[in-house]
Amino acid sequence: MKFVIRTDSSFTIGSGHVVRCLTLAQNLQRWGHVVSFVCKNLDTNLNHLVSEAGFDLHQIDAKLDTQDDALQTAELIHKLSSDWLIVDHYGLDQGWEEAVRTKAQQDIKIFAIDDGFEREHAVDLFLNQSSLEQTQNISQKIEQALIGPHYALLRPQFFKNRPSVVLAKGLSHLMVFFGGTDPLRLSLPVIKTLSKQNVFSKITVVITSQHPDKEDIKVFCDQKNVFELKQDVADMAALMAQCDLYLGAAGTITWERCCLGLTGAVVTVSDNQIPIAEALDQQACHVFLADGTKRNQNQILKEIENFHWQKSVWQDYRQNSLGLVDGLGVQRVTSFLDRQAVYFEEAKADDSKMIWQWRNSPEVRKTALDQSEIPWDNHKEWFKKVLQDPNRKLLVAYAENQKIGVVRFDLQGNEAEISIFLDPDQIGRSWGVAVLNGARFWLQDCCAKIQKIKAVIREDNPRSQIVFERAGYAKQEHAFERQVR
Repeated sequence: MKFVIRTDSSFTIGSGHVVRCLTLAQNLQRWGHVVSFVCKNLDTNLNHLVSEAGFDLHQIDAKLDTQDDALQTAELIHKLSSDWLIVDHYGLDQGWEEAVRTKAQQDIKIFAIDDGFEREHAVDLFLNQSSLEQTQNISQKIEQALIGPHYALLRPQFFKNRPSVVLAKGLSHLMVFFGGTDPLRLSLPVIKTLSKQNVFSKITVVITSQHPDKEDIKVFCDQKNVFELKQDVADMAALMAQCDLYLGAAGTITWERCCLGLTGAVVTVSDNQIPIAEALDQQACHVFLADGTKRNQNQILKEIENFHWQKSVWQDYRQNSLGLVDGLGVQRVTSFLDRQAVYFEEAKADDSKMIWQWRNSPEVRKTALDQSEIPWDNHKEWFKKVLQDPNRKLLVAYAENQKIGVVRFDLQGNEAEISIFLDPDQIGRSWGVAVLNGARFWLQDCCAKIQKIKAVIREDNPRSQIVFERAGYAKQEHAFERQVR
């Protein structure tokens, strides 16, 4: 399919919209889709990130009004024969969406990404990843809604860096970040305030090359041993994983922090950040320190100066954050745009009975290497051992939040042997190739050392052999094999 994404960035808009749209675009591209971007040529924009990521960028005049914006977007949709329009923009709502539909002169599905419910939308799919309330009244002009951080559009690096075991961390390393553009210019005065305290042995200050005070921040950090400056960080997840606490802006980084359990104190730098900052304070995931839109800089600095960092509850806050976001949101959202874009979660204890029932169904057993029925007690013991074995990965396949199958990888050196079966009710619905492709993507993300996948298939099971061949596997002497990358 072909997708057009309409989003913008600037010093005042920030970088979050473009970054999360790029994350979604890259996952769509992974599944074979073609993605193009439409962005205004605003001052201090980040449109170069789109081009650098390899996507077609169509820039439109920054002075266009909403109707002309809709017209130019619709003309591009028509020219490209696009199937989906994705819009992530606080300035575009139902009126713009309806205008695009009218002017596009073709059937087009629309997916709107928003962080609030105050704007009306008329779309096929709607995402608000920033709401913890599942009972919001959704407009009747929204066909389907995805609500909550379960769907947060995080880059793969956050899932990769997510700890599998929650270990206690110290409180010696603080990260300071007030957003990609720091619209309130808080970074420099905040680190000056922190320099008067003696709480942290290391303070990492994160800015972008667009920061208006970058030279002064660099000079200050160079003069203080405890401070280090990071500019234009390529792998924010790896940096966050090294830090113990956070001080900075709320916004889209909130979900990135939650995924890695990086808790701390936040300052809101725009009105739309306030509801989620308040909600996560109530959920004991972070401390909402100050509303930067209503307090002047001196008041914010006073709050920071008086804040007591040595809290005994930080580990609880960290656990609460980890439980809120698992890093799989972009895969979940993609599966609603392309139903064949299967994603995986590692099997949990409550999956045991379901997996046993599926495995023992006549439809699954007739294609298995071992066609005998497995007793429940035997399965329970096997299941427990598999979950504890670091060289075996048991995964549940999902499509649109529905469990559809099971994959097991047995890892040895740089190879993985794959075993797969579907929910008996899903057999014959053309899931096989999608599950195999999704499983390979999971290996790419989670098992970097694995270079080859192999599968042993019964000689009297030509149907499975065809499925593996369609997924890029080649028949060798004793197994089907394919490269992971």
